[in-house]
Amino acid sequence: MLIGKRFKWLYPLVMVATLALGLPVLAGTAAASSVPAPYIQPPGGNFDVPMGVTITDAINDPIYYTTDGSDPETNNTAILYSGAFTLAGGFTVSHSETVSAAAYDQAAGWSSVTSDAFTIYTSSTVPAPTLSPDGGSFASAQTVTITGIPAGDTCYYTTDGSDPSPTESSSAVPYTAPFTISQSEKIEAANYSPSDGYSGVTVATFNIAGSVLVPAPTITPDGGSFATAQVVAIGNIPVTPDEDTCYYTTDGSDPETSSTAQFYGRQAFQVGTGTVKAANYDFKYGWSSVTSATFNVSTPPPPVPSISPDGGSFTGAQTVTIGNIPSGDICYYNTDGNCNPDEDRILYTGPFTLSQSETVNAANYNQTGGWSAVTRDNFVISGSSTPSSLTITPNG
Repeated sequence: MLIGKRFKWLYPLVMVATLALGLPVLAGTAAASSVPAPYIQPPGGNFDVPMGVTITDAINDPIYYTTDGSDPETNNTAILYSGAFTLAGGFTVSHSETVSAAAYDQAAGWSSVTSDAFTIYTSSTVPAPTLSPDGGSFASAQTVTITGIPAGDTCYYTTDGSDPSPTESSSAVPYTAPFTISQSEKIEAANYSPSDGYSGVTVATFNIAGSVLVPAPTITPDGGSFATAQVVAIGNIPVTPDEDTCYYTTDGSDPETSSTAQFYGRQAFQVGTGTVKAANYDFKYGWSSVTSATFNVSTPPPPVPSISPDGGSFTGAQTVTIGNIPSGDICYYNTDGNCNPDEDRILYTGPFTLSQSETVNAANYNQTGGWSAVTRDNFVISGSSTPSSLTITPNG
């Protein structure tokens, strides 16, 4: 798998066009991007059945992708990723597609491109099987019947969400009779013809009361009223080869759909008054239910600091001053991509000089009110080629 093998170039001066599908294009002085490259799951390879493909990134930026190997940044047919899609093949011989994806951040520009090549051996003449029932939510165990298997063909199925091909999954078994599932499962089934290969895949998700496919995360503490800001940790995140992840918000919005959702890197964060919501995501099974915790903190957060000058395009080095820091508070800033309270950060002690393109993020902090909101300014220095992307995540 080729992840980030090739830097894309950020042109952060002026937006000169908006392509079909809302794909942004920037032009101006070049600066290499440090926006995290997205992940394509599963990795590319040779497959006997159509593949469901999921694309994720660490900071929940919009992702654009293509399936013909072209550059998502410059191809005006690039698709805005909105959920898992299937590479279905549909040929009696091999069908090859290369998925290329890049994340786009409005302040920092494009990530590098992630590309994976898929070769899918499927038949356009073999019908897909039928599952009965075809999934849903149930109070008790269910007996599943598979029909629509042509004479002389074999139907293979799995109950763990893996590919229903013995060459791709050790859990794939031939269907011989109805079977019972007593816990939540994701069933995938495909017919196999010795002469024509595999059909498309039929998928059905069964949610049986008392069991879940993806466990919900925990939030500690689980909300309440407090005198000071609270350090919050999220737990119960599965650690599997399927690369389970967790996303959260601090404004009460749904982490599955909100533009403010953040990737939880197993690093505690601080919150004031507000509602934290979190959900786990598994690329095979999808989202867990949402866990919510509301915090009422009597001490208000610090005010947002100011940055002077307030960003823009410059022909030479700039001296940056951060202001509006209350007496007794401290201010942290960063220009290299991360300013988590427990990670990489710089304590502001006085004006500093930028001699190359950077994005300056800053936030005030005190022990009772926690973090302020983040202020952010993008500085483009002519002739510079330094990454201009970073993120502060104190979550005030």
